[in-house]
Amino acid sequence: MGSPLLHEFKRQASFFFKEKIKTACLALTDVTPAELYTSMGVTSRAAFEVDDYRRIVDILHECDKDAIKEMVSLQFVDGKGSE
Repeated sequence: MGSPLLHEFKRQASFFFKEKIKTACLALTDVTPAELYTSMGVTSRAAFEVDDYRRIVDILHECDKDAIKEMVSLQFVDGKGSE
């Protein structure tokens, strides 16, 4: 049996991955909720394997890089059309 600390870490990592994957899937693809939840389940289970965990983190950070690059060119415009 694992320690309570390890169990809590796994729980938090699972939640983190689910949220990141959900955000990435909704932003980058046109998927149904069923497809999204299926992929989230598979990925969160894979995150408990050490090698797969590192691969998943690397993939998620690649999505972050693209989003950050896109945000560089964004301009805020208020409701009156002013920047």
